[in-house]
Amino acid sequence: MNNNGLYFKNEKMKKILFILILFTTIGCWTNNLKPIFKYQELSSSKGTKIYLKSKNWGLTFDHQLSVISNNSSQKWEVDSLKDYVFPGLQPFLYEFKNDTLFLYPSVLCKKPKDFQSSIPVIQNIPKDFGDLIFKVNNDSTLKLKIF
Repeated sequence: MNNNGLYFKNEKMKKILFILILFTTIGCWTNNLKPIFKYQELSSSKGTKIYLKSKNWGLTFDHQLSVISNNSSQKWEVDSLKDYVFPGLQPFLYEFKNDTLFLYPSVLCKKPKDFQSSIPVIQNIPKDFGDLIFKVNNDSTLKLKIF
């Protein structure tokens, strides 16, 4: 031993110990990180329902997938043939009006081949998405919601 604590015979041993401590710390920390789920149910005047769902995950929650589905299950199941799928961290704006779901995403999503709902889903890309998000956050008179 020297006055600096443990004595290592070579640099290789220091690196191995550092890597072991690093992986142990990350492993313990990430075991407590669970995905964050968001779920919103929308009902038409006829009782038909449509569901907005999102999942955030990753070490820094930097992965996100949002879906629009007619499947009420809160289990995270995505079927790209039946669900509108919006990958990425970008939220979308929506308004549920007159039994129609109006979406305002930053990028259009392809209509799923087997999506079946009596609730029409209409997508429109806003001219300035960032500006619209700002307005929604600061103007309570707007009927749009962020998901």
